[in-house]
Amino acid sequence: MTMISKICFGLFGLFMIIDGLFMLISPQAWFRLPRWFSGVGKLNEEQHTHGRGAMQIRVLGVIMIGLPLWVLYLTCFDHS
Repeated sequence: MTMISKICFGLFGLFMIIDGLFMLISPQAWFRLPRWFSGVGKLNEEQHTHGRGAMQIRVLGVIMIGLPLWVLYLTCFDHS
């Protein structure tokens, strides 16, 4: 991999982790992030900030935190 691709991957992973932390900690705060950063898509604040909708956002946040960390682990510690 070239240096520029490593930098791009690192920035993308960092954005995913930050976005996932907002989703995990507070779905309401996640909806208040700028549209270009949060990637809300078709989700709306009325349905996804309380109850089952908030739980779905939090689970997605855990996935968005875990995926880049898992890829980082595999690239750094895979000895096969």
